[in-house]
Amino acid sequence: MTRVGSIPRRGNKYGAKKQFAGQIFDSKAERDYYLYLLSLQQSGEVTDIRLQPQFELQPSYKVAGHKRSAIKYTADFEVVYADGRREVVDVKGFAARDFSLRKRMFEYRYGVPLTVVKPEEIPRMRGGNDT
Repeated sequence: MTRVGSIPRRGNKYGAKKQFAGQIFDSKAERDYYLYLLSLQQSGEVTDIRLQPQFELQPSYKVAGHKRSAIKYTADFEVVYADGRREVVDVKGFAARDFSLRKRMFEYRYGVPLTVVKPEEIPRMRGGNDT
């Protein structure tokens, strides 16, 4: 199975993959948040939803003749609201050790708050299954 979006990602170490309408998500919470966003899109409150958008936090560079890869961050969603507001969202049951650093680097580089949504904060939507 392939992951939603154009960026292939390493599998979830907890094996929590969930599928909905042909899309594969890393967790039930991520899938549920997508359903919530779809409901906002149907009501006209949201105009665009991007899945797995990737952002460069630091470009690649050379030091002492050795090339260092760029540091990139892949969020769960990028949402554009009808009023033009843009929101980048990461659904997290808990944050990995390096997440707070990536979050700060993202906000500094792009000047956009990174919204972290916990599973218990997601309005429950109907229509998904737990596969």
